[in-house]
Amino acid sequence: MRPVVLRLAVPAVAMMACHFSFNLIDSIWVGRLIGPAALAAVSTSGFYVWVALSLGEMVEIGLIAVAARRHGEGDPERAARAAAAAVAYALCAGLAVSVAGELLADPMFRLMSVPPEVARLGHAYLSTWLLGGPLVFGFFAIEATFRAAGDTRTPFLMLAGSVCVSILLDPLLIMGLGPFPRLGVEGAALASVMVRGGGFLFGLVIALRRGLLRVRAPDWRALPTIVRIGAPLSLAGVLLSVIYMWLTRFTSRFGTPALAALGVGHKMEGLGFIAISGFALAASALVGQNLGARQEDRAR
Repeated sequence: MRPVVLRLAVPAVAMMACHFSFNLIDSIWVGRLIGPAALAAVSTSGFYVWVALSLGEMVEIGLIAVAARRHGEGDPERAARAAAAAVAYALCAGLAVSVAGELLADPMFRLMSVPPEVARLGHAYLSTWLLGGPLVFGFFAIEATFRAAGDTRTPFLMLAGSVCVSILLDPLLIMGLGPFPRLGVEGAALASVMVRGGGFLFGLVIALRRGLLRVRAPDWRALPTIVRIGAPLSLAGVLLSVIYMWLTRFTSRFGTPALAALGVGHKMEGLGFIAISGFALAASALVGQNLGARQEDRAR
C-alpha cells in the first residue's frame, strides 16, 4: 500500500508546489526588476491570492474524493457528470471570490496598515490577478477531474508547462521587452493568470475528448458532498493567510523591507502546507477509489 500512496502523493505534492510557484516567480522577478516596494506589494496582495487558492482547492479535494469513488464503482459516467458540475461551480466560485477581492482590496490594505506606495502597487497586482480568478478555480477542478480517474501525468505536465512559461513571460511583461508592453507589477499578475487560464482551457479540451466531463448532464447533487469534503483543509489555508494579514499590520511599522521579509516568511511556511495538501489529495483519490470498489479495509 505504501508504494501506491507515494505514487499518488509525490505527483500531488509536486503539483501543489507548482501552484505555489506562480506567486513565488512573481515575487522573484518583481523584486529583481522593480524593487522592495513592489516586492512588498506582491507579498501583501499574495495573502488574498492564497485565500483564493485555498478556496479553489476545496473543489479539487472534494471532487477527487467523489469522482474517484465513482470510478472505483465502475461508473465513469457518473464521475464525469460530477466533474462537470464541479467545473461549473468552480468557475462561478472563482468569479464570486474575484468580485469579493476587488471590493475588499482597499479595506484589506488599510487593515494591514501598509505604506501608500505598497498599497497602490498591491491593489494593481491583485486587481489584475483577480481578472483571471475564475480560470484559476477552473484549473483546480480540471486537475481533479484527471486525478480522480487515476491520471496524474496530464495535470502535472500542464502545471509544469505553465510554470515554465510563467518564468519566461514574467520579465517580458514586467519590463516591456520586445513587442510586449511595460506593465510593472500588473505584468507579473497578468503572466500568472494567462498561463493558468491557458492551462485550464487546454485541460478542458483534453477532458472533454476523453469523456471525463459530461457538460450536458452535470450532477448538481454531488456539489454539497464535494464542498463538505474539501472545506476543512481549504479553511485551514484561509486561516493561515488571515493570520499573516494581521501580522502585517504590526510588521508595517518597521518599513517596506520588513513587509517584503514577512512575505518571504509566508511563502516558506506555505511549503509545509503544500506537503500536507499533496498527501490529502492523494488520500482522497485512494480512499475514494477503494470505497467505490467496496474495499473498505484498503480504504482505512
